[in-house]
Amino acid sequence: MAVDAERRQVTVLFTDMVGFTGFSEAAGEEAAFRLMRDVARLTGDVVRQHGGAIQNFTGDGVMAVFGAPDAFEDAPVRACRTALGIIERLETAADEFEREFGMRPQWRIGINSGAAVIGEVQDGGVAVMGDVVNIAARLQSIADPG
Repeated sequence: MAVDAERRQVTVLFTDMVGFTGFSEAAGEEAAFRLMRDVARLTGDVVRQHGGAIQNFTGDGVMAVFGAPDAFEDAPVRACRTALGIIERLETAADEFEREFGMRPQWRIGINSGAAVIGEVQDGGVAVMGDVVNIAARLQSIADPG
């Protein structure tokens, strides 16, 4: 069965929690799950507020897309506002995270814009593929925390 796909300009945003592996090892999987559940809710709220779509939860982060499935001329601006909003929301929640989990999470965020192929791959799920995704992930991996 052929998959219909289209090439489109998108902006991709990746987040990653600094020190998550160490936290998970020290605090256990249950605490790590609760922390990431709280972070995913907060992050997802900010992404949706700016018109983005969560493409994937990556264990200790998120991949969000702006411009797919809904196209926006200002997708890069929306992604930048989202990144700033995520940092602000996580800073606001830092005291609560420290009380509950014994740590103040720090985040790396990478953003990239460019052409990607988007399309349904199975069961209504939309995939975004291309160098724009790979570069956004690499930028996130080399970004300074915060």
